[in-house]
Amino acid sequence: MISPFKGFSDVYADYDSKNNPIGFSVKKGDAYGYCDSNGNEVIPVSRGYSSLFRVKGEKADYFHIDKGEFEGICASDGTEVIVPDTYNSV
Repeated sequence: MISPFKGFSDVYADYDSKNNPIGFSVKKGDAYGYCDSNGNEVIPVSRGYSSLFRVKGEKADYFHIDKGEFEGICASDGTEVIVPDTYNSV
């Protein structure tokens, strides 16, 4: 079996409220990204985020991201909603 996570130094499973895997936080070098449950990169590690975590929102889930001293937000599809290049806190 070929692992979709080959090349990542760390892989952390992400579960829904019923304990079903819904995705994976991945790390390569010092950068973090996110893969869906099939191993497809939703948030590529090439963006260089220094941290990333999924937040369960009232209407939709999103990702809180850090890039150095700046913070931002990605939508659940990986689109940067608040680019981490201006705000120290979001």
